[in-house]
Amino acid sequence: MIKILIADDSNSKLIEIQEKVLNILNISPSDVTVVPDIISAKRELRDQQFDLFIVDIQLPLRFQEKPKSQGGLELIKDLQDSTRYKLPLNIIGLTEFEDSLQSVFSEFDSHLYSLVKFNRTSDEWVQQLKNQLNHIIRANINTKDSTINYNYDIAIVCALEDVELKSLLNLPVDWEEINYPFDNSRYFTGIIKVGDKEIKIVVSASGQMGMVPASVLTMKIISHFRPKYLAMSGIMAGVKEEVNIGDIIVFDSSWDYGNGKISSDQELEFKFSPDPLPIRLDPDIRSIVNRLCSNDAVIQQIKSSWPANKPEVSLKAHIGAVATGASVLAHEKFLKEIIKHQRKLLGVEMEAYGVLYAAIHTTRPRPRTFIVKSVCDFADEEKNDIYQSYAAYTSAMFIYNLVISYLDFD
Repeated sequence: MIKILIADDSNSKLIEIQEKVLNILNISPSDVTVVPDIISAKRELRDQQFDLFIVDIQLPLRFQEKPKSQGGLELIKDLQDSTRYKLPLNIIGLTEFEDSLQSVFSEFDSHLYSLVKFNRTSDEWVQQLKNQLNHIIRANINTKDSTINYNYDIAIVCALEDVELKSLLNLPVDWEEINYPFDNSRYFTGIIKVGDKEIKIVVSASGQMGMVPASVLTMKIISHFRPKYLAMSGIMAGVKEEVNIGDIIVFDSSWDYGNGKISSDQELEFKFSPDPLPIRLDPDIRSIVNRLCSNDAVIQQIKSSWPANKPEVSLKAHIGAVATGASVLAHEKFLKEIIKHQRKLLGVEMEAYGVLYAAIHTTRPRPRTFIVKSVCDFADEEKNDIYQSYAAYTSAMFIYNLVISYLDFD
């Protein structure tokens, strides 16, 4: 097929592009890379040649910053002026606002770039994108191999063997351990049968908490098994005002909260200025996950099927922002410092950003990656291990239900 890069910070717009254009033309999500800002787009364009670049005219420099009125145009000019980037073969500017369209029209016209007006009440833009994509597909059909060779349907990684891996191995699967020469990781493979369909699955634990062990395991499991989907399960700390013990969190945004600059103020006091570089959940995966999150009957069945001690509160599934860091948190004040920079934060943990970064920078074909963890404590002075097994179980069962009822493996 063709390789597409989309730079847009609007989830709702991305979902419409996916549902009304890409899905209709049977463009595989593995051929589509989505970024929310200028810096992330440049990072992708340094490493890859894209057949099509769809760029929002109003685009922020960094994720969650205020969009620049001509951010998309500035990005295109930077691509043209520098040899560091691989200039896309085709460029389409997309904007919802008439003034933005008019402000860049002459620049786009002079370079013969397409400019499309996005309209939530009309599908004229849909046909324009379809026509452009059909032209690119037909031009590439004889020169590009459209086959993507995945060997496994899904891989699930985790950190802790005695809690998280144990919950995965308790899933209703006949597991077989596989070992590779010169690789000290343990891999467990199996088949999940759903009707006449057989879903190939592999799971493994890094055996150590942290982003680096998680990244290494992610690279290895992708290299060995080439899964179509990659998930991470496990336990995490939640924000007490937002979630309850056991609640399932699907990470919509993940970043390293330790990334930034350390300096001192005028009183020579320690000062940390964070510089988050978040990785977002694929909009198509988000849409699938949201369906399961909304299925309260399945969510409550997960809770009721746990045979041991569990909280009295109802189990819920959330999609939201979770920060990743190098330390185990047991201090409420430190957690509040992180919340200052992301007011919608649902929790913190130690591995997800490493898994996501490894997955999007591995060799192709890349898996479609998502993180599902459950809350076992609130990262405060009352932190304990009482509900770790319960949280690991709800996380594993949520992924299992996604696998058997929601994910597309065809």
